[in-house]
Amino acid sequence: MNKQQHLLTEVIKYAIIYDKKQGKKNIEVIKSIEEHHERKVHSTTITNLWKRYQETGLISNQWNIGGRPKLIMSEQEEMIEQLILDDRRITLNEVIQELDMSVSKQTMNRTLNDMGFKVYQSTVKPFLSNNSKRLILEFANRHSRWTEGDWSHVLFRDESKFQLSSADGRVFIRKEPTEEFRQEFYQSKVSQEKSIMLWGAISIEGPGPLVLVEGNLDSNGYLDLFSI
Repeated sequence: MNKQQHLLTEVIKYAIIYDKKQGKKNIEVIKSIEEHHERKVHSTTITNLWKRYQETGLISNQWNIGGRPKLIMSEQEEMIEQLILDDRRITLNEVIQELDMSVSKQTMNRTLNDMGFKVYQSTVKPFLSNNSKRLILEFANRHSRWTEGDWSHVLFRDESKFQLSSADGRVFIRKEPTEEFRQEFYQSKVSQEKSIMLWGAISIEGPGPLVLVEGNLDSNGYLDLFSI
């Protein structure tokens, strides 16, 4: 077997170590390798490789195929990609520690950017319970065939609290540019103290006034709002 053929088995070795780190049994690792790499591995091979890794921290064989070695090889990029897909909030240090790699944060960040996983601040949106989502979907389905004339008789109004001050709770995630609206990448928020309440409305004619609400908004308060 020449060195280039042997290099192909490095992918299998990294996959085996990754699975063992996840606590998988040998039989589970064997099935995973067969499914994803179409290669058969013996349980003894897995045991010996895992033992050597625990004792020495080595996965790859120590030979050089010539040229300046790449800091992060393609098979390692596969493992990195799997970590990112499993946890979009994983940090650079956590990726490096999980794979026991001797690279800097700058190198890891550059590799992730080259792979298309750029860092973004998690978007904050109002929290929606499962019941709220169900009601919104039911409303959309009931009115999906309404015409412009139907909507001309409707006024949408809402009031919302806005937090005046808060700690910096920014959350950063790794995602690809096409994944902007995936729900698991949003950061839910709930109302807190030190806030003001604003009321507004919108119709087919456009937005109405934005009103600062003082105190509780009861039925009389709503009548006052509509007289503005």
